Amino acid sequence: MTAAGSPSKDIAWKRATLLAPLLAIVLVYAPVRDHETVWDDGPLSFAPVYRDCDLTAIFTTPANTFEYLPVRDLTLCADHAMWGNWPGGFHLVNVAIFILACGLIGVWMRRVLASSPDEATAGKAAPLALVITLAFAMHPLQVEPVAFITARNALLALLFLACTLHAVERHAVTGRAYWYAASIVTTALALFSKATATPTFAIVALLYALLVREASWKKVALYATPHFVVTAIAVVLHTTIASSHGVLGSALSLGEVARRLPRAGFVPQFYLYKFVWPASLSSDYVLDDVRANIIAFGVGALVFAGAIGWLILRGARTRTTAAFFAAAFLMALVPVSNLLPTHPPVADRYAQIPLLFLVPLAVVLIAPFAPARALAGVAAVWIALLGVLSAKQVPIWQNEESLYSHAASVDERAVQSLDNLAYTQWFKGKEVEAIESFARYAAQVPNDGRHELFQAWHAVHQGDLESAEVLLDRAARKVVTDYLVQMVRAEIAEAKGRKRAAIRAYERAREDAQRRFQRDARARIYLHKAEQRLRALKSF
Repeated sequence: MTAAGSPSKDIAWKRATLLAPLLAIVLVYAPVRDHETVWDDGPLSFAPVYRDCDLTAIFTTPANTFEYLPVRDLTLCADHAMWGNWPGGFHLVNVAIFILACGLIGVWMRRVLASSPDEATAGKAAPLALVITLAFAMHPLQVEPVAFITARNALLALLFLACTLHAVERHAVTGRAYWYAASIVTTALALFSKATATPTFAIVALLYALLVREASWKKVALYATPHFVVTAIAVVLHTTIASSHGVLGSALSLGEVARRLPRAGFVPQFYLYKFVWPASLSSDYVLDDVRANIIAFGVGALVFAGAIGWLILRGARTRTTAAFFAAAFLMALVPVSNLLPTHPPVADRYAQIPLLFLVPLAVVLIAPFAPARALAGVAAVWIALLGVLSAKQVPIWQNEESLYSHAASVDERAVQSLDNLAYTQWFKGKEVEAIESFARYAAQVPNDGRHELFQAWHAVHQGDLESAEVLLDRAARKVVTDYLVQMVRAEIAEAKGRKRAAIRAYERAREDAQRRFQRDARARIYLHKAEQRLRALKSF
């Protein structure tokens, strides 16, 4: 039997730390090769700018009309060149990026734990790193960023942050300048992948302080200064380009920031809860209860701040790994706290970088209090459960109907998902199911008139024009988009043989859809349909 700590034992642990997460990820995420595009994939990942690889637009504008992330954009260009419009290829690239990131995280984690001043932690660095990497890779919160093509930005930010942490650790140990230069370059790549990488410079400073414990805090600050400068340049560049193209909101006032404080205090509790109890995960979380329970969440925010603060202060002098992970977790939460607007306010993919520090924090805090065999057994069960939950979560992202149906089943108040579900079903020809989904939406938003409107449209398709007119009249008295009303009115006129009335209604539908074209994706669909019918009617 090989002795503990021998070279061959060390090699075995290294291989396990690389291979076990790889195999687990492949096993859990293999089904994504058959997944379709969902949610924002169409407008944000399959836009013509990526299909044509318009480099000018990618480097000088928010290419998808939403955000300036040229590193993410270039990977989508490569995807289109390799896979065309096959979503499975894009999904497999997401999985490959996640595998690379977890591999780097495993190597980096083992080295960081081995440098701990706590001999018990340092002595168990290899098995602890394996547990941490597997738990991180298998956590169900990872399913959204891996299975959602448009979350490529989150995966790339994670990958390049992992590269930065690895490079800083190598520079601290070897002193070789090229590792330091690499950490600056990868920081820039992370920043131009997703804004959640903004705290990278602070995490770099914390990591250097952990690895070079004799360094003064002034030296630590100087070490991270180039990373901070790169961050400042990235923020200015993003702000300038985004504002020049009209996709940046107005500056927040102090009053608006103060108004956001309750939610900002709630967000860390939300991610902690989902980390501990990863059930009922959804693509559409409803946070209406935050203000109603502001006192309870306020107390929770104080408890959270106190616990994290205690861990940081307790380990600040000796620079413990627990203090590092706690402080890095706190820094990683800043961009996703919703103090500055994020849309949606919370999402599983936002938790990915905070999870990189929360998982090891939990393991490092628990490990000293459990015998090695008991810890190994508990860790095995924990990771297996996480893997099973993730495997069950992956099929939810298979197509839009399954995604939106799941979100609506988790919380009936998820009206955006109900809205998306109803349209998805309607466009697939499932008119009865769509009307039921619009009815569920109307139960949450009673003044919305689309339940009656789509009932009217269905009645037209069934040849019941009298019922269609009654239902359309009811819908028009409520809140409903005019181009939808005009489309139904036009089809009723067509069915009655009133060609001129149909043309007038289609022209009104076209005009309203053109007005809404930029902010309403469905307006583009009905604009196209109205123009098609107008050409057909005018050709006779």
